[in-house]
Amino acid sequence: MTLTRADLDAMPATLRRQLSRYLETVSRSRGEQVTAVQNSAADAAMPLDRRQVAALVRDISFHRLGRPLRALLDRLAATESPLARSRLATVLPAPARAWAGRYVAVLNRLAAKTAKRPALPFCRFIRSNSTYVIHSTTRKWLRDILPAIERAGDHEEPLWE
Repeated sequence: MTLTRADLDAMPATLRRQLSRYLETVSRSRGEQVTAVQNSAADAAMPLDRRQVAALVRDISFHRLGRPLRALLDRLAATESPLARSRLATVLPAPARAWAGRYVAVLNRLAAKTAKRPALPFCRFIRSNSTYVIHSTTRKWLRDILPAIERAGDHEEPLWE
């Protein structure tokens, strides 16, 4: 049986995780080298296009948890490599650092709603090394859009494309 990337994308996230864990277990029991799909940032998270990233940033700016979510977006966009949980949590206020995973879950829900694709998360947690990754295309668009919003003056609204 062969599963394509489209097949994996169409699977519910829980089924995909269960399948991955099962395949890792079978491979290890046979003594084979295990290469987990979710360790690749390109395969691990949902790619968002420019319009979707702009919609996500807009949704976050009007969300009641907007500031910490925006801080997480800034940190995720700033680094190329997977981001350790401890480094990601440092952008949150001290009492909220213990719940960094919950804030990431809110980001994932908002991104899934924006992209209309609940199968893949926006930000994936890789349990084996306790890191978070986002898709490189999404990171590129975040790096383009976030500074443009920062440059918007006090008397002008940012462009919500």
